[in-house]
Amino acid sequence: MFSRKSGLLTQLTMNGVAVLKEILPGVPAGPHLTCVRAFVDNDKWLKDSFLASGLVRLGYHPEPLVVTGDCVKAVIDVTGTKGCGFKHECTYRFKPDGSLTLENTVTPYGVMPKALPRLGLTMRLDPALEHIKYYGRGPWENYIDRCTGSFVGLYESTVTEQYVDYVRPQDNGYKSGVRWAEFTDGSGKGVRFEASEPLFMQALHVGWEDI
Repeated sequence: MFSRKSGLLTQLTMNGVAVLKEILPGVPAGPHLTCVRAFVDNDKWLKDSFLASGLVRLGYHPEPLVVTGDCVKAVIDVTGTKGCGFKHECTYRFKPDGSLTLENTVTPYGVMPKALPRLGLTMRLDPALEHIKYYGRGPWENYIDRCTGSFVGLYESTVTEQYVDYVRPQDNGYKSGVRWAEFTDGSGKGVRFEASEPLFMQALHVGWEDI
């Protein structure tokens, strides 16, 4: 189910399993572009520039959805509060086997800060999809510049166990080099994510705003 107001996928059910679930009114469930995350202690060099850019609070302004056969194309103007933002084009392809492919193009405009904390898609899965199984670097959190002690392998965990309780609350729980990831419920039903190249993945029960 798509929202014509936001241009985003709001609900998705596969084989009777709710994958995406709108939990709070007005809070998008489906994949939406974000460039924000909770800051960490090492972000002092980019924090002021990013906060001054107005990209902390993003607005989503869609063009009319275009439906062609099994494809839905969404074009969304993702705007900050000070004149810069992104044009996000996403084509959803629904296949007979139940899989869904997303093709994304992101074009920035305006005066960007010296660096973005992140740039990627965020979505809200059904909280029942608690179990994680993935092939990538693990088992503890790791990053592209801090991963030599985290080896590529097959790991299983839960979303709850991904949270790292730092003394000073900050962003946490990322996994790099993820080839695929599965999120399932207590009966083993759920969803699998893959990409054209290794993913950088985070799964938490809280949002960056909470941290």
